[in-house]
Amino acid sequence: MKRLLVLAAAALAGCSVGPSYEPPEISVPPQFTGGAFEAEDIARWWTRLGDPALDGLVERALANNYEVKRAVARLREGRNLRGAAIADLLPELDAGGSVKRDSISRNSFQGRQPGIETRHDTYRAGFDASWEIDLWGGKRRALEEADAMLEVTTAELHEVQVALVAEVARAYIELRVAQRQLAIADDGLRGQEEIRKLTSARFESGLATDLDVARTETEVELLRARIPAVRANLERARHALAALLGEWPTALDGELAVAGPVPLPPATPPAGPPADLLARRPDLRRAERQLAAATADIGVHVDAMLPHVNILGSLGLESIDSQLFFRAASGTWTFGPALTWRLLSLPELQCQVEAADARAEQALHAYRQAVVNALREVEDALTATAAEDARRAALARAVASSERAVTQAKDLYRQGLVSLIDVLETDKAWLNALSDLAESEGTVATNRVALYKALGGGWSEEAP
Repeated sequence: MKRLLVLAAAALAGCSVGPSYEPPEISVPPQFTGGAFEAEDIARWWTRLGDPALDGLVERALANNYEVKRAVARLREGRNLRGAAIADLLPELDAGGSVKRDSISRNSFQGRQPGIETRHDTYRAGFDASWEIDLWGGKRRALEEADAMLEVTTAELHEVQVALVAEVARAYIELRVAQRQLAIADDGLRGQEEIRKLTSARFESGLATDLDVARTETEVELLRARIPAVRANLERARHALAALLGEWPTALDGELAVAGPVPLPPATPPAGPPADLLARRPDLRRAERQLAAATADIGVHVDAMLPHVNILGSLGLESIDSQLFFRAASGTWTFGPALTWRLLSLPELQCQVEAADARAEQALHAYRQAVVNALREVEDALTATAAEDARRAALARAVASSERAVTQAKDLYRQGLVSLIDVLETDKAWLNALSDLAESEGTVATNRVALYKALGGGWSEEAP
């Protein structure tokens, strides 16, 4: 009760009930462990990959994806709920009318009176008005909560957009990697066929054994067995892209049938200072706005504990004779204030206030944890990016040296200076290096996508 009196005094002093929201102060490191990077405009980060086909897929996904459309519908719902909160501040005006016939019991006291009609018609029409004075500011807190929840739905839309763009980019990279792996397998199969034919010719000349022929045939079939799995990965990536675009799984079969390069991002990370995350990432914006809404909700529940004043009024016409209905004498009106106070429900309402306060505390902890998770995601992405960049550079050098070794091994084998085992092992090492390099290029691109997503790229403040 003491708390109630304090809140009431504050309201009478011109303040709204409940705590006034202040964004929490969040202390973040001055820079990421990978170093200080200059911030970039990453609202359309996918265009930095330099792949027009990917640009087109992203634009189509943003326009047609059903999760985005659901988020837009939720945003429209939030706008209308905010409009309802605004309307709740205004007076209510109801219009009505009725025509009814009443019949009085003839055996009642009134029905036995001489000259009293036991049946008569009654005509009514008029307006009823009421206005609850926002004495304590509870309705203003409700509007404040609705404003915050509208911003929550806006941030949720941006979250969906960020996630969608990242998923489209990942699926596209997987598709291009699968196409590259398929081309490597086809080239490797042709190379193994060449070795098999060369070995068969040497066997017929007495320069090789049947064991050598069997070994080359084994390598050919083992490599041929890898191709169906690569094709399946390619098809899965293409189906995933089509689904993200809101289309049937096979809709992109013709459009993406021709192989293309794996899109490689610029080498410089676009991280910027960690403090930028608080403004960049829509999930952090959503968590902060949920905290603001929960804080305003405390005031809404405090308002329910206090007396409410309504101004009531009505204006209309009433008559038992339709011909006299529009006469001045048929006019009726009422006007006056009404006071309500849920005194016996105060213990229950106090519990509701405490529950709202607990929800606000939960929202605060959720926001702080979201910031910690965001920092971790960026750090992980930076670490993975640096590690995979180094791995890709080493694999590129390995491919160059192994390719040179394959050429030399085949020439020496034709001259009979090295064994078949040397040729097969050298060729296998070359194919593995090529495959690993293609996989690494895809990982480099995927890690950069994860970094852009962790930085909150792919959204703007302007809602559709």
